Amino acid sequence: MYFLVVVAFALLLTDGLPSERWNLLPLRPGDSGLAAARPTLAVALSGIVAVGLAARVCNFLALRRHDGSSRGLDRLAETSVRGGHVVLGLLGGFVAFHFLCTPWIPVVRFRWGLGQWPLAAEVVLIAPFLAATVLSWVMLYPVDRVIRAATLRVRMLEGAPPQPVWGLGRYLDYKFRHQVLVIAVPMLIVILIRHYTSAHREGLARALRIPWAADALLGLAAAAVLLIAPALIRVIWWPSALPPGDLRDRLERLCRRVGLRVRNILVWDSGALIVNAAVMGFVAPIRYVLLSDGLVQSMHPRQIEAVFAHEAGHVRHHHLPFYLVFALCSMMIVGGALEGLVRLADVDDATLQLTAMAATLLIWGAGFGYVSRCFERQADVFGVRAIAPDIERCSDDCAVHGPTAAGVEAAHATAAAGPPPTAALCAGATHVFGSTLLQIADLNGIPREAPSWRHGSITARCRLLHDLARSPAAAARFDRRLRAIKVGLALVALVGAAGAAWLYWPAEAIRALLQG
Repeated sequence: MYFLVVVAFALLLTDGLPSERWNLLPLRPGDSGLAAARPTLAVALSGIVAVGLAARVCNFLALRRHDGSSRGLDRLAETSVRGGHVVLGLLGGFVAFHFLCTPWIPVVRFRWGLGQWPLAAEVVLIAPFLAATVLSWVMLYPVDRVIRAATLRVRMLEGAPPQPVWGLGRYLDYKFRHQVLVIAVPMLIVILIRHYTSAHREGLARALRIPWAADALLGLAAAAVLLIAPALIRVIWWPSALPPGDLRDRLERLCRRVGLRVRNILVWDSGALIVNAAVMGFVAPIRYVLLSDGLVQSMHPRQIEAVFAHEAGHVRHHHLPFYLVFALCSMMIVGGALEGLVRLADVDDATLQLTAMAATLLIWGAGFGYVSRCFERQADVFGVRAIAPDIERCSDDCAVHGPTAAGVEAAHATAAAGPPPTAALCAGATHVFGSTLLQIADLNGIPREAPSWRHGSITARCRLLHDLARSPAAAARFDRRLRAIKVGLALVALVGAAGAAWLYWPAEAIRALLQG
């Protein structure tokens, strides 16, 4: 869902839409007000209804597969996951068609005159997409309620206190804040800044003696917004600090052991229905690790420590900065391809922007998914290594501890300063971490085999960990492959930056900048 929201806002930031070649509902010169918007509003309403009906059908098919048994619940969850993918695909197709093939953007910006008001046009433009999204959630709510109720019953059997399943209002509020606002608020801030940099483009170019000064300032502003995003999420998600106690002491000891610096450990409220964790923040003063209340209430402290160690792995392996490097690489690749297209063919700006968006989606759909899945597995491996010193007893075939208690004590002593960047995986820690992943999937009602674009399936992640634990050589190869991916990303970014400077920064601009 996050990716889809980003795509919707990227379309808002694309100038010149729709292209005359793609516009299926050209405006007549005299049309204004409601007359100008009537055809596009009809398309919007049709798209919203189509998405809602598709979600309703998916909900119906999923509920039909539930016969009250455990296997029936698994079938319901599997059908729900597949149906959710179909609905997301329809949502993406709807927002793309509405922006690319109808005059919705020029109607709102120019015929209605909202383009002169900061953010007014953007809120109206994105409204049909948001309406379709919320309607799909309403239609899929009955399936979600069945899954949540079943997982709560399992937790109660394991001794957890009884919890009510959230009602429709609470469900929609949670989904909107955690899946839409978390992206929309930073993006709207960037759009607001863009409104003012575009309005003063010529003045900025003269003052800074750089033709693309406005674009550079927008990029810097976007980076600043990304840097302060954790503070924004604190407002959107309403988390509270993890209270003092044994769990907090345990997690803070883990932070010291692995060298993780954070501003605070937070808990976000999901009505105990979500079992998950997240890390946010590029720098320690505004970095937070977040645990859901469902995770804290339903899992053993050792399992919570394993989840926390996974999030620490994202920080210690610098995954967030490398995600930005990937974004930079994608920009460089697409920019180079467009430069070649401009030099070889005569194309209009709208076609160029559509080509750029299609190429960007292709790169992110294939490349980012692969990189993200690799990074998730690297965080899993880090998590196993981080909790290994706490393993009291291990199996005889463990590559770290060995068959004796002395081996365990020696491993504890060498791991006191944190897990080394390259090391064998402890069999006992692998078992703890793998069982934690499986339990999280079960408590969230996620099929263990369900594929995930960014994370991969839970079963595949557990299988990899056990394979690496059985073979230290395979673990070493895994570490080398991840290092190669990062080096490759860095090299592509450096080469692309050098090429961009050569293409877009004329020699006279460099001389003027150096002369002051």
